[in-house]
Amino acid sequence: MAILVKRGGSTRSGWTGTGAASVMNGPAGVCISFQLSSAGGGATDVQCVIEPESYAEIAYYMMVRNPVAATRAFAKAFMERDSGEKIKDAKPLW
Repeated sequence: MAILVKRGGSTRSGWTGTGAASVMNGPAGVCISFQLSSAGGGATDVQCVIEPESYAEIAYYMMVRNPVAATRAFAKAFMERDSGEKIKDAKPLW
């Protein structure tokens, strides 16, 4: 999954670093978990829950940013949900 994680704040100038995130279906919505290295050493675990009330707004921004990729992602999700199988990415038809 390609989710870019960066950190910023009073101990950093701008947004820096990258990290990996995992996404799962949680009890309250879509759950995104990741870990950030802290300025003083160690790591901080972070978990964001996107509640269903926010799905339309996220879908809107996905469509604004890249309508072709968003449309393909939603189509693939519908097909995978309906078939119960993972669908390999195919060459785009458009």
